[in-house]
Amino acid sequence: MPRTATHRRSLTKETVNRIKARTSKFVVWDSATPNFGLRVYPTGSKSYVLRLSFTNSDGETVQRMETVGDAADFPDPEAARKAALELRQRYKAGEDVRATRATLKSRDVTLRQAMEMYLEARASGTKPMKESTAADYRAKLGFGMAQFMDNPLVKLDAETVIRWHRQRKLEAPTRADGEARYLRAVWNWTREELPSLELPEWPTGRWSKQKEWSPPVRRKRRLSRETAPLWMDNTRRWPNPRDRALFLLLYFTGWRISEAMNLRWSDVDLDQARVWLRDTKARETHQLPLSRQAVAALNGLPSDTEWVFPAPLKDGGVGPMVLPSKAVVRHRKQSGVEWSAHDLRRGFISIGEAIGVPSAAVRRLTGHVVNQRDAHDGYIDFDADDLAPHAQRVSDALEAMTAGNGEILRIPVMRAYA
Repeated sequence: MPRTATHRRSLTKETVNRIKARTSKFVVWDSATPNFGLRVYPTGSKSYVLRLSFTNSDGETVQRMETVGDAADFPDPEAARKAALELRQRYKAGEDVRATRATLKSRDVTLRQAMEMYLEARASGTKPMKESTAADYRAKLGFGMAQFMDNPLVKLDAETVIRWHRQRKLEAPTRADGEARYLRAVWNWTREELPSLELPEWPTGRWSKQKEWSPPVRRKRRLSRETAPLWMDNTRRWPNPRDRALFLLLYFTGWRISEAMNLRWSDVDLDQARVWLRDTKARETHQLPLSRQAVAALNGLPSDTEWVFPAPLKDGGVGPMVLPSKAVVRHRKQSGVEWSAHDLRRGFISIGEAIGVPSAAVRRLTGHVVNQRDAHDGYIDFDADDLAPHAQRVSDALEAMTAGNGEILRIPVMRAYA
């Protein structure tokens, strides 16, 4: 910060207009009114200031330079002097005017601003929030609470929130709960960080007692032995090789679609049938095996870019592909099968359990979090070689299902002996 030069003269309207800017800021103190002056910045802007001393709420003496206002906002220095004297009286009466301004300003904080402050704070630290999660906050709150986003947060009381949630549940109960949980996170963080807002506690107790949360609904849809052949037939005839490979890879691995879309060739070894998945939803990086079917899905793709599934960017570069929503919609119409990328994940997990693959192996193949509270589960440490036979068994069973083979799991017949 540059040193503030000081001068003293009688401040009149003509004097204020004649004072020229310099390379560093300086203050011209008024010879008539003690500690009242004009601060001039290198940019040429000017403001009236007041140097004062006061006792704060802790009984400490504080020295402060307070800005009275921009020179352009006053018709002449005399009007600024009156404002400075009023400001001094407020401090003498025990009011910290700067703190008052901060409080009034903070009470204008909107829900959108509070959300952005929360997301900025969560972007750093020991466990930073993923960019995809931050984007989900903006999308869900921005849509579900659009009518409140640009209103002061202090006006969003418990009654308003509960009425909003009840109405929103009539349209989309699961989304309403997700939006309410995001709002609760923003609310609780803001309540601690901006105590001047005097936000009440989030009505968690009332929310639970009055059964405001919707009953949890777990989606169970997946490809069946009737729909899998139709799905696979249409997928193998799919004209876009990139989308076709993505659909097949998801079917034979059970990965999350985001993990597949962000895959880099540097993390793929098709000769060894191994792949590295980095920074997954569980914040882990691990090596996984690829089944014969998964390797075949990737084998025909060009590797002339960094990304396994590339997409052109607006700036002319190349990045990872975005969600192929339109392609999935077209696939549904052509195949006559309702499906989503997560249906393929559920199918992999379900078939793995059905054919007797250990649950711990299925969880690691699909990147689910290991239960650290379970001592037995915490001891299990599969590597890619351990998981390879299990991955192949599941892929073989899934391939058999697309062929219309209902005998995926053959149980040997027990013979009776005399």
